Amino acid sequence: MSRNQTEAQADVATQIASGMVKMIEPVFAGVPPEIAGAVLGQLLAKLVAGHHPIMRDEAMRLVIDMARDLVPIEVEEMIERGQCGPEWREATRQ
Repeated sequence: MSRNQTEAQADVATQIASGMVKMIEPVFAGVPPEIAGAVLGQLLAKLVAGHHPIMRDEAMRLVIDMARDLVPIEVEEMIERGQCGPEWREATRQ
């Protein structure tokens, strides 16, 4: 598979994921963070458990790394919406 095909597949996956997140966000609106975290933990466990045992650590690492990479983007969007102050930007980088 060429690099262009791989990038195209990644773009499609990102678009699908973004659409699914938009559908799910209303379910989490107003839910306390500890409950939302428990739900996401259960979903992550289902995702990881669905992988071959040899691949589970790698699957977990990839998802956690992706979430870490997305936090600064989410913080910027929260700042734009007025949900937090710009000081969160610098605190996120640390």
